[in-house]
Amino acid sequence: MFIRLTLLTLALLRSTAAFLPSGTVSFIRQRIRSLSPSPPLSSTITDHVTTHAMSPEAMAAMDSVIAKVSAQIPDQPKTQQMLSHFIQEYFVACDVGGQPSEMTAEKIASAIQFGMKYGMGEDKYTFGVSHEALREPFDYYTWGCDFFRPTMDLSNSVVLGDENLKEAFRQVAAGENVVFLANHQSEADPQVFSLLLEKVGKLILH
Repeated sequence: MFIRLTLLTLALLRSTAAFLPSGTVSFIRQRIRSLSPSPPLSSTITDHVTTHAMSPEAMAAMDSVIAKVSAQIPDQPKTQQMLSHFIQEYFVACDVGGQPSEMTAEKIASAIQFGMKYGMGEDKYTFGVSHEALREPFDYYTWGCDFFRPTMDLSNSVVLGDENLKEAFRQVAAGENVVFLANHQSEADPQVFSLLLEKVGKLILH
């Protein structure tokens, strides 16, 4: 039996263009206003940082990471440009969120290492039509959530459709299958969704 339940998650990210395109917040504010029975909810949504002046220390850390990453792929200018843009956006988002630049640099370094090893190297990992989360010997799920956590404004992010979410987890507890489908795709979707579930007390343990 297939039952369709509506669940709206709104994750506000401490970001500029890479995470939150121009105009997205205004659209989301209008969408929430149309769906939420409590109009004040939309008033908690504020426009996010479009410019942010990082400290000299954070700038130096960011420039160092970009230089190291670019040096690993000297013959791939397009990839250099793409990664440089993402690194800049990630540093800004994490700096707005208050994460120390040293920790941000470590997370970026880990992400690049995973990408090089499992995305481009000899140990490239190929996903099948289904995938079981790898939690040991390294917990990639937790790592992914921790990577994106500082980029999110969780205090202003919301989850609507609580009754549908409860029903979904009741079905999981009963041994049934539940599939969450997004109306768009980005690489951060699984982690962002997990953090929003965490926010409303629904932890994914497996």
